[in-house]
Amino acid sequence: MKKLKIFKVIIPLTIVLIFVFSVQRYQKNKVEKNKINDFNYKQYIYKYMYKLGFSKAEKSTEEEMENYKQYMILSSEGAGAENRMEYEEAIDCYTKATVYNKKAYYELGDIYLEMGNKQKALEYYEIAYEKGYFDAAFNIGKIYSDENDVKKSLEWYAEGAERNSDNSQLEFGKRAYYYGNIEEAKKWFEKAVNNSESAVPMYYLMAINYKKNNIKELKKWHNEMKEIGIEDIFEENLEKIKYMTGNEKERKIFELLDEAEAFIYKKQYLEAEKIYLKAIEYDKKLSYHLGYLYEHYIKNEQKAIEKYEESFKNENLKGAYYLAGLYWEKQDDEKAIKWYKIAADKGDVEAQASIAIIISSNLGKEESFKYAMKAAKQKHMLGIANLVEYYRDKKNYSKMKKWIYKAMNDREILYLTMDTKLFLLMLLDEIEKRQGYSE
Repeated sequence: MKKLKIFKVIIPLTIVLIFVFSVQRYQKNKVEKNKINDFNYKQYIYKYMYKLGFSKAEKSTEEEMENYKQYMILSSEGAGAENRMEYEEAIDCYTKATVYNKKAYYELGDIYLEMGNKQKALEYYEIAYEKGYFDAAFNIGKIYSDENDVKKSLEWYAEGAERNSDNSQLEFGKRAYYYGNIEEAKKWFEKAVNNSESAVPMYYLMAINYKKNNIKELKKWHNEMKEIGIEDIFEENLEKIKYMTGNEKERKIFELLDEAEAFIYKKQYLEAEKIYLKAIEYDKKLSYHLGYLYEHYIKNEQKAIEKYEESFKNENLKGAYYLAGLYWEKQDDEKAIKWYKIAADKGDVEAQASIAIIISSNLGKEESFKYAMKAAKQKHMLGIANLVEYYRDKKNYSKMKKWIYKAMNDREILYLTMDTKLFLLMLLDEIEKRQGYSE
């Protein structure tokens, strides 16, 4: 009898709780849907068009908007061809896009640089710069830096910095930071913060205040980053922030990783190797940093593979992710996909975003959707972009709009840039012009 009475109490109570939670969820979804529907995206389009130099005034004309949309279509096709390594098709798409947007010259430079044709890359970067796409100055400076032409490199960085290119200002900041000129670095990073929405200079301002043992200022910049968002920043830098603000052991790891980066910046790779070996003594999961050094700077592929595998064996998924990237660069698709899937299935967000793109091109949309959704839920921009494209193909505009809204309003989206935000907002503009929506 006692059991029966308990059930008589529990069953109605459970029904009440289910009802309450259902109402709360309905109300929450209704509020969220209203926010999405009321989202004033046009103001952001005008803002980014102007800031990126695609419109001459703070409110874009219809012609400027239409030109950007035509560029966007051709740029998407070019990026798809580039991902498939079909470079002639990509070059054709971006060449057509130059009629509509000066950034297409910059993207042509990127393709030629990827193909190993530095001279042709320089040619297109210089055209982009002359036409007013001033971020090209950084890329030109980087090419000369790689060729050890310090004078020309600095001249181009200075050109970009003078034109308020945050990438060039960042480069001057990093140059000062890694050579120990902290006050000079601070000046440039603060300029970069003022000229962009990027979180990267904020990371370096945190690191500067760490070196000064100014914890109050460090926390101020950390809070600023949380408030504004983590635009442009790499996942590795977010990891270093955790070390920087962690316990004594974690802070020591940050110091070693930062020191190794300084040696890499100065092209003292064997010194960087020694520092990474010290860091690995604290945590073997960090072996992937050394693997990256071997792969990209010391050019010892076998040692890179060993260190990536060592990192993965110590339960760091980055080892599998970077191993996949190594095989992808070697065009060993079978091994690359195998390792991307291993990392993705175990939860690595970058692997999920990467495999979604690869599978979309080669193996099918539905499988791609599964990984894109996983990456999107972990707030990776490539995952969100892939979902937006998927729902666009399915003509499910309400879900497409939902993910675009999330990208614009969530402050923790990885690898989100101003260019990407404008691209998504233009898609949203197209959605609003359609007559019906599929739910």
